[in-house]
Amino acid sequence: MTTLPPVQGYAPRTGTPVGPAVPATTPEQFDAVCTPLAGAAPAWAHTPRACVRR
Repeated sequence: MTTLPPVQGYAPRTGTPVGPAVPATTPEQFDAVCTPLAGAAPAWAHTPRACVRR
């Protein structure tokens, strides 16, 4: 398993850290989430929209 440093958000105007750092997602965690989603994508693509603006 890959160890990555935590991710820290920064205020764009000041460059100061904002909020607590959060753990980074490892490639293994990312794959574990995205693989089932990729399998569901074809069915989801054929789901009708709830609202269509004209």
